[in-house]
Amino acid sequence: MESLFTIPIGALTVSLTIVFVLALAVTAAFALRNPVMLKMALRNIPRRRAQTVLIVLGLMLATATSFTKVSGILSSALSLV
Repeated sequence: MESLFTIPIGALTVSLTIVFVLALAVTAAFALRNPVMLKMALRNIPRRRAQTVLIVLGLMLATATSFTKVSGILSSALSLV
């Protein structure tokens, strides 16, 4: 598979990497500008272990579900070709 929705895989990889790096830079800038918010956020992780675990598991499940759905759509679309 050399393209995804007529977008070359190389171009898609580069553009998504740039978007990820920009989002990471914005998050880091926000954390550096507001160190109190960063401390509050990091301090709540061990305090609310159950909530943290549930949120992480929910994000993992949502990601897996989305990936499975997209894979199913792509495989059914490719079988029609």
